[in-house]
Amino acid sequence: MNLRQIIKYAAGSCSFLLVPFSLLFFAACSAPKPNKTSPIIRVAMGDPQKLIEGATLTPEIPADFFDDISELQLVNIVSFDEKGEYQLIKRNLEQENSASKGPGDAVDEAMAENLLKFSVEREADDSLIMNSDALGAGLVFSKNSAAQFTLTSTISENRQDPAKLLHFSATADKRFISLLIYENHDPKIGASVTAIYFSNKIKKTPAATTDSQYYFLNGPGVKYRWAQNKTLDLDICGSAPDPFTNDVLLAQNTWNNALKTKLKINVNKTPKETRPFSDLNQRCLSVIDGYLSEPDPRAASFGMTLNVSDDEKHEFIDGDIFIMASEFKKANVDMMNPAYDQTRKITVLHEMGHLLGLDHQFDGPVSIMGYDFSLTPMLYDYDQAAISALYAD
Repeated sequence: MNLRQIIKYAAGSCSFLLVPFSLLFFAACSAPKPNKTSPIIRVAMGDPQKLIEGATLTPEIPADFFDDISELQLVNIVSFDEKGEYQLIKRNLEQENSASKGPGDAVDEAMAENLLKFSVEREADDSLIMNSDALGAGLVFSKNSAAQFTLTSTISENRQDPAKLLHFSATADKRFISLLIYENHDPKIGASVTAIYFSNKIKKTPAATTDSQYYFLNGPGVKYRWAQNKTLDLDICGSAPDPFTNDVLLAQNTWNNALKTKLKINVNKTPKETRPFSDLNQRCLSVIDGYLSEPDPRAASFGMTLNVSDDEKHEFIDGDIFIMASEFKKANVDMMNPAYDQTRKITVLHEMGHLLGLDHQFDGPVSIMGYDFSLTPMLYDYDQAAISALYAD
């Protein structure tokens, strides 16, 4: 099913650094609305498994994990496909990716809360089904010879398609779980890798707010952040050239100076193990080569950040950053050429800002969260004020 019918209800925090070749923009995970008069052009994006290349995978679920779980709530889903599509229409990237929310969002959230409930049911043959009656969608698991659950198929509108579980993870308290799924049965999109995040017994509560002039990932002034007075460990996963690693350390120090004592980012250059981006117990910053995240050849998506939120504590529980090397190449930008040091540094600073909880800034103030690559790679007055407001008591 490729889970397409539920993506619109469970779009999590996801930010792209998108660069039209004539201008420079930062863009979030939205796409232009389809235009019926313009033909759809399909393009190859690459193998989505490039995003988890070299990672240590756990493709089974312990048999007793669901013993005390009868219902889960879908909180986030993100999918990467082998094939993408675009239309030759004019795009207003700022409008597509505005941080502002419309008045209909409250209604959509209330509807989604009911739609995204998944029951967890054991069958007579000892299989397990995670099912949403409202969506007509589900996941079917069976036990292997080691008495662990493995994914066999997905269900959508009375259709069952083969699927494979690539990786399972859960937080220590079992409040959140993630499933990384591989499918390859739809010729329009080819192979796909989909990360699905569920919460267990989470009661959504109103978040604290501050001045709406500050654009945060969950809405203007809406405070979702990492737990304060702790260390946010961020591993550089996979291979990364030295200039890039130095940029990451520079971004770490720059944001740490702004955060003061509220939070400390700790970058680890040599983690013992790399797990896939869906894993809830490791935060990775990775350079991805061989996969395009933006199908439109007129634009390039240099960076991408994924965040997963706890709607009860209003904290991030996971976050990962991708630097898309193939997108740099598409834009004829040599990522390691000293002539493009500024572009690379801005990309890393910007994406780390997303990881911390900042959204794009398109409304006037000079900002590293804006779209101007002529800037010096540093934090500006707005960035300092926004991060201080987000992490204030």
